[in-house]
Amino acid sequence: MRYRGFTLLEVLIAISIFALIGLGSNAVLRTVLNAEDTSRHVGDEVTIMSRALAAMERDFTQLTLRNIKDQYGDSLPALMVNFGPHTVELTRSGWSNPAQLPRSSLQRVAYSINSDDELIRHFWLVLDRAQNTEPKSQVLFTDVQDFRVSLRTDNRVLDQWPSNELQEDGDQPRLLQIDLTLAHVGSIQALYPLTAIRQGLEFWSTGEGADGNAEEPSDGPVIQ
Repeated sequence: MRYRGFTLLEVLIAISIFALIGLGSNAVLRTVLNAEDTSRHVGDEVTIMSRALAAMERDFTQLTLRNIKDQYGDSLPALMVNFGPHTVELTRSGWSNPAQLPRSSLQRVAYSINSDDELIRHFWLVLDRAQNTEPKSQVLFTDVQDFRVSLRTDNRVLDQWPSNELQEDGDQPRLLQIDLTLAHVGSIQALYPLTAIRQGLEFWSTGEGADGNAEEPSDGPVIQ
């Protein structure tokens, strides 16, 4: 019996087929791994964004009527919007204290964008500052293209606070609005109810606020 082997051409064709199969499998594997990395990265981004927005919600919805003294002994209002070195600065209640440290549950916080296009949350360990008091800082967002804060009343939008526009008609701020634009996400708008205003209007115009905790809001921010 005569046995016939593979010709050189047949061997080359078989090798080429197996090589193509290997290349295809490798491409599929790379695609799967890249998709997994992308999914993990997106998941991490969503987690970071959720934590940052939650921190902002806690700060803005727990505004309390407590003025502070700056490092020069001058009084600063409980809420400042586009008034001073930061985009927004306020006194909030509800500062958690699991270690039971001898400090207030009130906290002074501020938000601003630095030269690296990062949205920074500043917070102070004391309310009334000494000359050497410095804030702690944490980065909430990177690649920030725009960050704006305004107040909404029943009839208008205010880009700065304190403001003299409300002295005549007594129109009251009801909502704090943020407009945040991130390079890798797009635009985010959030509205936070100013529940502390129900406790009195004095601090809006005179800066003579009272100590105390803010009322908890019934609804969270509206993200658009």
